[in-house]
Amino acid sequence: MINSDNCRQLDGVFCPPTAALEAAFLWVLARYDHLMTTLYLQMTDKLSAHWRAHNNAYPRKFVLSPALRDEYLKCLSWVTDARVRVTTIPEKHMGVPIEIDEASPGVMVAADGTEVALQ
Repeated sequence: MINSDNCRQLDGVFCPPTAALEAAFLWVLARYDHLMTTLYLQMTDKLSAHWRAHNNAYPRKFVLSPALRDEYLKCLSWVTDARVRVTTIPEKHMGVPIEIDEASPGVMVAADGTEVALQ
């Protein structure tokens, strides 16, 4: 019997929990929850903040270490299409050039030359 003790309410409708449905939901949540903190989104957030602070001017570039390049490629695969692994870094992130430097901790170089840490 379905009652409030063994059901969850969703949009005013009581739905019986099922192990398969709950497991699927938890799998999706675990797989994509990290997207909120990916390097891709951090770079996008820094770019957006730069636009707001500098009257829509683009920063000079993003500078990534090889490890961050690999993380960016992984994030790019998640953002574009989870079935396709991106293996080549694009020249630009949302119009901003991307440079790879072994010694870089990962920065965005602002229009005025100021370096802003990505992480």
